[in-house]
Amino acid sequence: MPGMHTLTRWILLWATPLICAAWVSGCVPIPAGAQMGLRSPDPLPDDAAGPGPSPTPTGAAGALAAAEAASPDPPAPPDWRALPSFGADGRPLLYLTFDDGPVPRTTQPILDLLDANGAKATFFVLGYNVKKYPGLIRDTLSRGHAIANHSWDHTRLVGLRPDQVLTQISRNDAAVLAAAGDLVRGGNRPRFLRPPFGAEDDSVRELAAGLGYGTILWTLDAKDWQQPDASVIVDRIMRGAHPGAVVLLHDAGGGRAQTIRALELVLPKLREAGYNLCAITEPTASTASLPPAER
Repeated sequence: MPGMHTLTRWILLWATPLICAAWVSGCVPIPAGAQMGLRSPDPLPDDAAGPGPSPTPTGAAGALAAAEAASPDPPAPPDWRALPSFGADGRPLLYLTFDDGPVPRTTQPILDLLDANGAKATFFVLGYNVKKYPGLIRDTLSRGHAIANHSWDHTRLVGLRPDQVLTQISRNDAAVLAAAGDLVRGGNRPRFLRPPFGAEDDSVRELAAGLGYGTILWTLDAKDWQQPDASVIVDRIMRGAHPGAVVLLHDAGGGRAQTIRALELVLPKLREAGYNLCAITEPTASTASLPPAER
């Protein structure tokens, strides 16, 4: 009996040409939208499709669009636990991440604030919003930030059939390639998947790995999804900040005025504390994960 990884590759290799042809002809429906299990679920983005059951796809989704379909062996998935905690200059690293966008009214001012403070971040985008606002993806990438996969429409992946999970991941990937394929091919291609609600299991991880994605969660939840006062968000970030911290924030999924205001306050504080605010790229084995004194 072949293992899950073998089954995943079989699905991708044999079903990709069929499903791609179905997408072109408009035959396949788009499913509608619905650390570490320690927070309440995010609401769906304001601009996303309303909640409802996901239609049953007619087959497995294509892996990494046509670019990856030609290769039977996807690249080994990255491991977010290997992200470095310190840079080559000895400065502590901190990774700001934003889920659920992009949407103009919140993503744009967040990008401007990051620029003003010399900070880079990673945006875990929904394919539905990428399709609506492709220019925002290009703007995000052109400013030196990273993007990553957060599914097509924020559907919970745990409990779906394998072909439905693959559809959620690869529809997002196809939207990103359509919007900014020239900017994300090769070494800049998204390699991380943050499953909606932080809900993952062995099946989700294995299916994502079959597409070349490593799953990633977070180590510090600012809980801006609760829409507290900006000062509360700032306090949570400053109290929980540590070298190598992956901070969860949102640039969609509800009103984000408090998040924007909190960033105005916390970005200078983090820089004053010595943190280098950087985007998440594929980690490599390095002594940069160690404090300078231990290298």
